[in-house]
Amino acid sequence: MSLLFVAASRRRISSRNSLPLFLREYTASSESESNENTKEATSSSFLREMYKAVLPEPPRASAIRGASEKADNIQTSDRTDMAPIADSDKKTIYDHPFFQRLRSKGKDVADAMKERWEMSDSPLVHRIQDASDSFFQESEAAQALREIRSRDVGFDMVEFLQRVKSDVPVVIKAYLQGKEDVIKEYCSLEMIERLTGIIKAQKEAGLVPDPTLLDTSEVELVDLKMLDDSPIIVAQFTCQQINCTRDTHGNVVEGGPEEVHRVYYYWALQQEEAGYIGQDGKHHPPRWQLREMLIRGMHHLL
Repeated sequence: MSLLFVAASRRRISSRNSLPLFLREYTASSESESNENTKEATSSSFLREMYKAVLPEPPRASAIRGASEKADNIQTSDRTDMAPIADSDKKTIYDHPFFQRLRSKGKDVADAMKERWEMSDSPLVHRIQDASDSFFQESEAAQALREIRSRDVGFDMVEFLQRVKSDVPVVIKAYLQGKEDVIKEYCSLEMIERLTGIIKAQKEAGLVPDPTLLDTSEVELVDLKMLDDSPIIVAQFTCQQINCTRDTHGNVVEGGPEEVHRVYYYWALQQEEAGYIGQDGKHHPPRWQLREMLIRGMHHLL
């Protein structure tokens, strides 16, 4: 132990002893309470971490089906007539002849300058035009995100991907169990036709896949696309599944009941054009449909 540390410790002890008795007792009790509070804070934070780790995640609303079921027999107006505006309300100060002449003159000058700029043979002007076009050109991902938020102003990508994770086991199990009614609720017409065709072929062949899902990873964003003027979100995730197929008599024909595979999926989710009225009577943002499901690989775990 260094001499400086010992000297400092003796100065702290001597300074404390030089205090009046009631102040020394108060100082000692304050230090004891501070130590106790530190221990309690450490133990409580440790308990909170254990609490979060043990308890399951709270259920989230579906990203595909929306926050509420669609209501039936909802009629919307197809009238697009505009309300008439009185002629007296149309007149403004800019309708005065002076402002009309000024506006016309300014437009002529602006058109002339624009024409000279576009018709210029200067290499510098051409380089500036090319740089400006590339700088202000919107990427496909930015265009898709802008379209998503124009349809749903409260859209949050992180929240959306978390909700997709809750949809994953529902759709995968429905596909493996042959539940066509669930597939029709979550998928687009193209996917419904494809998945129901696969389910029909499996039933005709007498094959029954094991629908057990052991674990689902977090859903990650891969890309944003535009398809047929509709935004597409491409996401990826993995599932730990039992690779076992039986016949109608329960005999294993492929894999095994203890054979675990990690399966890598791509999902393409397409946003609907308009919102809807739910059974709760509220207007909800557009729902999403599973447009494409692709298995991009798998490997044997156990």
